[in-house]
Amino acid sequence: MAIETEEEQVEKIKTWWKNNGSTLIIGIVFGVTALFATQYWRSSQSTEQEAASALFTSVLSGVEEGDAKKVMESGSPVLAEYSHSPYAVLTAFALAKVKHEADDLEAAQTYLKWVLDHSDDMAMLHIARLRLALVTLDQEKGEEALALLDSVDPGAFVSQYEELRGDIQVSLAHYEKARQAYTVAVSTAKGDSSIQQMKLDDLPGDAATGG
Repeated sequence: MAIETEEEQVEKIKTWWKNNGSTLIIGIVFGVTALFATQYWRSSQSTEQEAASALFTSVLSGVEEGDAKKVMESGSPVLAEYSHSPYAVLTAFALAKVKHEADDLEAAQTYLKWVLDHSDDMAMLHIARLRLALVTLDQEKGEEALALLDSVDPGAFVSQYEELRGDIQVSLAHYEKARQAYTVAVSTAKGDSSIQQMKLDDLPGDAATGG
């Protein structure tokens, strides 16, 4: 079997994350949104919260329609005027997604850092940190991306952390470290681990470049 070059492996990982990783992580965030929004709506009917809810509904609509302009126009006021509402963190994720897809990586980082600075929900913080590390990797700052992952206890997100750690190590041509990370990702996955296993299997057979 032909061994892929470093450039081919890095490009494959970036392509997969762009096509799937963003959707998976954003899906975790938005998958609970409908129930959450309904519950919050019932508990607070103030004019301010009605306005925030209406804007957030428009943000969700823009995400579903792939309308980046709609997401930005509806989402920006949520962060500016309703930053303490429960919709703000979810909106920041949506804005980061739009900017990432537009290759405006610095703006995407800004919104993800906003989540890290404003959220007290551990799951949201992990998702934001993973996304921030991914955006940093896209800027070809592998060591900086690794530092983001090394700074916290991954908790229930250990498989996601290790998979991304493996991706970063591949980008740095540290194949043995990537092998170690992917192995942990596979062993700790709570669901289907076929993607992590594929990445592990695609590593060069000779892991002499260990970094």
